[in-house]
Amino acid sequence: MFLMLPTLSVGWLGDDFLFREILDGRRTVPHPAAMFGLFTFTDGNAAFNQAAKADGLVPWWVSEHVRMMFWRPLSELTHALDHSLWPHSPALMHLQSVLWYGLLVWLLARWYAQLDPHPQRACLGALVFGLAPTHLLAVAWLAGRNQLVAACFIVLTLVAHHLWRTTGRGTFRAGAILAFGLALMAAEAGLAAAGYLFAYALFMESSRPWTQRAWGLLPYAALAAVWQVLYHHLGYGSTDLGGYIDPGQDPVRFVQSVCLRLPMLLLAALTGVSSTLSNGWSMAGKVAHSLVAVSALVGLFAMGRQMGLWRSRPLCFLAVGAVLALLPVCAAQPNDRLLLNSELGLSAVLGSVLSRVLLGRASHFSTAKLRRWPLRVSWGLTAIHLGLFPLVSLALVVGLGQVVAVASHDEPMSLPTDASIADRHILLLNPPKPMFVGYFAASRRAQGADSGLSLQALANGDQPLTIQVEDGHTIVVQATKGLGDDVTRDLARHPFKVGETQPAGVFTAEVLAVNPRGLADRVRFRFERPLDDRSLAFFVWSDQGYVPFSFSAGVGASIQLPAGSVNHMVKARLGWRG
Repeated sequence: MFLMLPTLSVGWLGDDFLFREILDGRRTVPHPAAMFGLFTFTDGNAAFNQAAKADGLVPWWVSEHVRMMFWRPLSELTHALDHSLWPHSPALMHLQSVLWYGLLVWLLARWYAQLDPHPQRACLGALVFGLAPTHLLAVAWLAGRNQLVAACFIVLTLVAHHLWRTTGRGTFRAGAILAFGLALMAAEAGLAAAGYLFAYALFMESSRPWTQRAWGLLPYAALAAVWQVLYHHLGYGSTDLGGYIDPGQDPVRFVQSVCLRLPMLLLAALTGVSSTLSNGWSMAGKVAHSLVAVSALVGLFAMGRQMGLWRSRPLCFLAVGAVLALLPVCAAQPNDRLLLNSELGLSAVLGSVLSRVLLGRASHFSTAKLRRWPLRVSWGLTAIHLGLFPLVSLALVVGLGQVVAVASHDEPMSLPTDASIADRHILLLNPPKPMFVGYFAASRRAQGADSGLSLQALANGDQPLTIQVEDGHTIVVQATKGLGDDVTRDLARHPFKVGETQPAGVFTAEVLAVNPRGLADRVRFRFERPLDDRSLAFFVWSDQGYVPFSFSAGVGASIQLPAGSVNHMVKARLGWRG
């Protein structure tokens, strides 16, 4: 908790601004069976999505029926508490998240102590978990708190389940089922508890008949089935997004994603080699990353076998449960912040490995060559988790507030803050990160600035662009890497097509060419009004922020825009020179 205290200065980021407007009643979104609908971003309704495009809340290239709705009523209540008690104090909101993290680490330490008779190993496992830099965003990003809340109830589920199965007391059974239900109500990540429960029956109850083990899992299976039916009946889930795959609607692609992403995620949790490394690569690159991860994991498994780890039923339970807990995560693009629930189990395994090195239990290793490499790998893991990771966590937590300030303040507030844009449509020709432009309007309103009639991104500015003025109403944008992205649009099922048109409020985008990745190569933007009409305010990105732009060169002009980045702005925030 002390390590995470600097997050109190982070402020609001991204979805946090949208949450504030929903809780204030300034935005209305569909929210069946939820009090506020904080996690309803798009509901799959064409009219709703078209309005979101016209406002700039989502980019113009998203599917007409894109849906991203998550049912997290318990996590919503924690944000409602913030809003009712300290609506203007992000520091106190962040303090609540820090408290949730402290509770999670404490519960985890208690759970490890239940399973391991050696308190030093249990403490090392909890320490490994608490110092992991992959948890920082779940603590520092208010909208990511749902992961912490769900993880707390996952651990409570497992603690109560263990007590029920070892004592037979019905009170613990009721508590475990209640905690599992609350984990599901906190976030979809609560399903990770099911993986641990199955692994518990597999290893911790190996002496019991299968019928008894199945009977112990039945209440959770029934509750999960009811939750799943309600979840889809109420319209929650995701469709037509590249960043999320709905396992219920697209099981084949989900299985493919598990085969590709699971090794990357496991390697990231164990060694720190980021799972996001290959995001944006070609499929061949992603497959290569996954194969390298598989090879490394086989080596780590062999190391654990030589160390005798797999002779321990609790460690087998935790390791297999951690792998199963990652299965739901594979529905999303690989991201290290999604490792939290898997690390509930893996941290205990790592704690046992580290204890062999740090607590004088290295005598198990022979001096023969075949026995030396596990010891060396163990020392390497110790250096990573107790040496490198705490330093990385400290550096990230100290610098995060400044980086967030760039995304939440410096970039969106570099647009004019006076009344000159109040009655105009703001059009950003080359924002470095167009996916995040959807937050700009709410961010500016929260800081007392006008956001215009709409605020939209036209192209990905992280690459050189060529803009040609075709006529008084029309421009054509040529990209070197392609327009759009594989997060907000499912390129596997809905690649861009030549001739495709996308109306987006004051303009209509028409795809003229497509590259091999399925992204738009050339796009024609036709505006309802002349390019020089006062109602249209064009801006381009510079190192200092957005600057006004006009098409004064006239019809036939060709304009070159260099690749843009927020790095200069981040360095200035951090006080770096050069």
